[in-house]
Amino acid sequence: MSMIRGITVTAVAVIALGVAAVFFVRTYWSGDRIVWSDAYVALDAAELHRSPNAAEHERLLLANAMAEGEAPEGMPAGRRLHPIGTLVRLRYEVLDDAGGVADTVDVRAIVPALPYFGADAPAAPFGTTGCPQACQQHRTAAQATLIDRTGQPGLADEWVLRMPVGQPFPLGKRSLTVRDFQAAAPYSIPLAPLRVTMVEACNGRLRAGAATHLEFFPFAIVPIPSGLHTDRWVQIEGCGQLVAAVPAARIAAAPEPDPNTVDEAMAPPGKELRRRVPPSAAELEALVPDNEGQPLGRALLVVNESWLAGHGRPQRVRIARACRFDGDANRWRPIPLPDGDLEIALQQSVPGDGQPPRRVAMRLPEGPALFWAEWTEADLDQPGAGRTHAVSLESGRKPQCPRTVRRAVAPDEIVACVPNHATGAVRAVPDPVAYCSGPDTAAKVAK
Repeated sequence: MSMIRGITVTAVAVIALGVAAVFFVRTYWSGDRIVWSDAYVALDAAELHRSPNAAEHERLLLANAMAEGEAPEGMPAGRRLHPIGTLVRLRYEVLDDAGGVADTVDVRAIVPALPYFGADAPAAPFGTTGCPQACQQHRTAAQATLIDRTGQPGLADEWVLRMPVGQPFPLGKRSLTVRDFQAAAPYSIPLAPLRVTMVEACNGRLRAGAATHLEFFPFAIVPIPSGLHTDRWVQIEGCGQLVAAVPAARIAAAPEPDPNTVDEAMAPPGKELRRRVPPSAAELEALVPDNEGQPLGRALLVVNESWLAGHGRPQRVRIARACRFDGDANRWRPIPLPDGDLEIALQQSVPGDGQPPRRVAMRLPEGPALFWAEWTEADLDQPGAGRTHAVSLESGRKPQCPRTVRRAVAPDEIVACVPNHATGAVRAVPDPVAYCSGPDTAAKVAK
């Protein structure tokens, strides 16, 4: 009897192990099983960390919003009108001196924002994102849209959640940085009188999915599992119409092209600010812009060895003025210049295929920024025959700016790609030819 009981127990154990193995294989072999969670829970968003005291929590929300920026003028700061996870479309109108609309910028964003994830934060606990076959199948069936970020609405999330649909609100004179949730880079709205309207809002379903599957050693003769791999992604459901309506941002409101409207491909770095430099500076000669490379990406002015060798005469160079663009103040601020003149001798030839060492004429400050420099140069034996040159320089991580921009540009403005810590933004900036002050010139503030 005991032998029968032992056999029975063994058989039950074998069957249980078989069922567990079948379940494990069916669950993880193909990765078809998706585990769903609320996106705000999966990413541990700050929105979930609420005070148990409702009144205290409301005061904290408003205090944080006011710390980010003032509410639109005339907008009642009452209760929230939209639930968390709402996809909104805001329209910013840039007003001229007469109160007319000079430009419009539309942006879609999900509020409140999720913490950075995926490509924006690959080292975060959520990790990188991917959409395996199970994700693709469900996304098609549910008409869901994958998202890489929630976007930047330009205003504090709390103001957006309390903003009624269809009612315009003045913002006064300010500059904003916005980013559509599907855009590759942010967009900077320059300092100007603004008005904002929530065009539409969609209370979608924001979810995080995870699918785990077995991975196998690639060169094994028979399949040998090497471990488990989990793909994660974030998607929004129920807002297909708003997702499909890609906003025509950065489109000038004027029906006919204006002579001062820029509609051209962004020039390579170091050339887009030279559109209004005097014709004598159309081609650089003794000095050219360069970059130290990562990690700082510090901007440099270096000797143009190939030009100097072809020219065949030593040069005398004086850096006349150099400025760093201050995006918050919308002005160019002078930076220290090298002392005295620089005498640039001809470089001695290097035997073999060796390259001559790089000679740095000016090393610009650290940090992601847009710089502009102007200098004079002349042959050492002909100091009276000077030539003037100017160029823009981008310091920091190489910015990823849109290749084109279309908006009304004032006569004393130019269009530039302004680097920042994240990527870069195309914006109109004061023309440095007029607004970058030299050591003997009073600073000029852009209007």
